[in-house]
Amino acid sequence: MADTHDLDNVAPLPERGPLPLPDVVQVDATQPLRFSPKELRLLKAQTGRAFTELLVDEAPVLMVWFKLRREGWPELRYADLEDVQIEIGGAAVVDPLNGARPTAWPDSVGTGG
Repeated sequence: MADTHDLDNVAPLPERGPLPLPDVVQVDATQPLRFSPKELRLLKAQTGRAFTELLVDEAPVLMVWFKLRREGWPELRYADLEDVQIEIGGAAVVDPLNGARPTAWPDSVGTGG
């Protein structure tokens, strides 16, 4: 049985022009990042870099690559994202130590009065 982790099993991509992509792509940093082993091999073949290296150096681009592949651009190449603007959104993280105190308690609870 062939080693499924070998990059030789990933067919080389044919030459083609860049894909027409959206000018701006929104990603939500609070959503889980989902990927398949095949996608990891494709990333390695397209970039020559390990997933962990891309995750540290280019996490927003990586998120857009996965998102667009799932939204209808299965032939997307990492290099196609050079001119795409990335908008990162998500729920604001609230620091519980710097926020206002809960309003469920009357003022007398904190002061004794």
